[in-house]
This record gives sequence, C-alpha cells and structure tokens, in this order.
Amino acid sequence: MTSGCRRERPQSADDLYRDADQARRRGEYRAALARAGEGFGRCRNSGDSTCAVRFQLLEAEILLTQNRVAEARPMLESPPAAISQSAAFRARWLLDLAELRRQSDQLDEARKLVAQARDLASGAGDPALVAWIELKRGVLLADFDQADGAFRRALEIARAQHDEFLAAGALGDRVGGEGQSPRPPANLVSASWIVPSAVDR
Repeated sequence: MTSGCRRERPQSADDLYRDADQARRRGEYRAALARAGEGFGRCRNSGDSTCAVRFQLLEAEILLTQNRVAEARPMLESPPAAISQSAAFRARWLLDLAELRRQSDQLDEARKLVAQARDLASGAGDPALVAWIELKRGVLLADFDQADGAFRRALEIARAQHDEFLAAGALGDRVGGEGQSPRPPANLVSASWIVPSAVDR
C-alpha cells in the first residue's frame, strides 16, 4: 500500500480528551466542546461508562467557564452513576457543582461542596485535584488569610506538578486594598474549578 492510500489511525479517547483540555486552556471553547462531544460519543458507543463520564465532566466544566449554567445544570444535578465508581470523579463533580452554585449566588452551599470535594480528593491521594480545589476555595473564601493560605497550597502543588496554568492561577493578583481577599487573574477565576487533564479516572 502506498503512502497516498494510507489511512490515518483514529484518535484514542485519551488523545481526544487531551485535545479538548488543551483547547479549553487556550480559550478555544467551541473546539473544546466539539472534541469533548466526540470523545463522549466514542466512549458511549463502546459501552465504557467510566470513559464517558470524564468527558461529561469536562463538557460541564467548559460550559461553566462560559457561564452557561442552564446547559451545565442537567448533568451536574443528575450525574451519571459512574461518578460513584471513583473518589476522584466524585470530588471533581462536587467541585463542578460548587461552581454551579456559585454562579447561582448560593455561596454558602458552594463552600460546603468545595469542603466535601477537598476531603474526597485528599483521601484519594490526588494532589493535582487537591490543588484545583484549593484554588477554588481561595476564590470563595472571604477571609484574607484563609484565602491566601489556600492559594499558597495550590501554588506549592502546582509547582511540584510542573503545571504552569495552575501555578499562574494560584499566584493570582494579590495587590489590593486592606482587608480584600486575594484573587487570581480574572481569566483564571472563571477556570479555577476546571481540573487538569491528568485527572481522567
């Protein structure tokens, strides 16, 4: 067979997830959603519910980045059963649900959900996910010292994981008035609940 007749090998689910995640990090949300949808369809057709749920979570996270709450709400409020198969999946879902509550101005409920997510992620031994949860806690906390502590913990983990995107969010913009809680840059506040591509189990 000549090279001109050679057929390209279809992308694996891992490749599709990586592409969707990288497009999301670049702010290419339409492309990210398209890749996530393609990955979800492939996993569903193969009957792999664990594979499918990570794409569902990623899709919800991309929608939340764009404040498209109405579209993200159905999956997060009626999650697939496969979420219960993994502590990391459940922690990630709780984190996404917290952001849904935050965008619905239910801040107390959002803080409770983030605390539950942190406990689960810590027990699962998933440092990358813990870092993202700490970053989200920092965004939600009103107390300056507590928020700064959460950002510092996220930064320490991000540096250990060599995750520049997360480190940038954790560094944040600590320049502000007296008594104001530190906040990461605006483009990272909106993405602070989105977990890294390494969290795919």
